[in-house]
Amino acid sequence: MTTFAHTLQSLWQVLVIGLLFGAGVPIVVAFGIRFLAPAESAEVAPVRPPAQTAAGFACFAVAVVAVLLGIAWIMKDFLATDLGIHIF
Repeated sequence: MTTFAHTLQSLWQVLVIGLLFGAGVPIVVAFGIRFLAPAESAEVAPVRPPAQTAAGFACFAVAVVAVLLGIAWIMKDFLATDLGIHIF
């Protein structure tokens, strides 16, 4: 029974991380695009509030950091054995 409980505990952790990185990062990018999109009824050059522009760039920064951390996580063994860099 402990094996089953341990498996269920691991399963929900994998599910949460998969949803976070599998669907979470594209959602953050979509919010960034939405924040930086021009207004629908803009007849002249769109004027966005500075906070909206900053939020758009922050969303893209979060997505870039997530991708770079994912690449670094995948490369951690290579970096540790070949280059002596231990980042995680």
